[in-house]
Amino acid sequence: MKTDLSVFAVDIIYLSMDKRNISISSEYSAQGRNHSKSPGLIRLLSRSSIMRNIGEQNCIVDYGCGKLRHFDLLIKLANEYYLVDTKEQLTRVHTESGLSFDFNEYIENNSNGSICKIFNNKEFEKISLKADIVFSIAVADVIPLNDYSKIIADSYTKLKRGSYFVLVVPRNDTSILRRCTQENLYEEGHLFPRGKYFTYIRNYRDPKPLIDKFEETGFSIIEDLSIFSQICMIFKKN
Repeated sequence: MKTDLSVFAVDIIYLSMDKRNISISSEYSAQGRNHSKSPGLIRLLSRSSIMRNIGEQNCIVDYGCGKLRHFDLLIKLANEYYLVDTKEQLTRVHTESGLSFDFNEYIENNSNGSICKIFNNKEFEKISLKADIVFSIAVADVIPLNDYSKIIADSYTKLKRGSYFVLVVPRNDTSILRRCTQENLYEEGHLFPRGKYFTYIRNYRDPKPLIDKFEETGFSIIEDLSIFSQICMIFKKN
């Protein structure tokens, strides 16, 4: 039987690190524009009675917009579109299929500039906003829950009462889970080395820890279309 040496490589590198000095860089977990759309998002947009009836004149937030993988889908729902991610993600030059693209330049060339507003997460926390929908797609699984709780709380303050938080979280990917061991365990998830940084993954086989955080903040779950490979939920601000 062939041994997967990459598993042991992860373990050795992790064991040599001081956990107190871990730097998680979620930017490296983002999938590009050329990657297929999130099946969880497609599922919600096509099957959710709420999503089918929201129209196209919404103030929406893509909280953790990554490399604009879902830009062309979400902009169709918006008359105001807030794209939020870390400063590192928004300012670096991305490369896809051997070609580079600039985040701001791409948005300017592919939208009405007056619709789109770009903020890094630190800037976004400081603004006042009454949004109709916050989308969080493949974000909760790549940062520890304590960090994700800040996104939930900030979203709550920026949503109108009775508005929605759309949560999509991939899960149960065996190609990732086979590399998750006791040695790279960290804050209920697992770490993977990326140069001097680490990426992080948490597999929410049971979504209860996430649901609890939403309910503690003041959200109620109103629709659950989750499947084995995707958490697909809609929460409402009470």
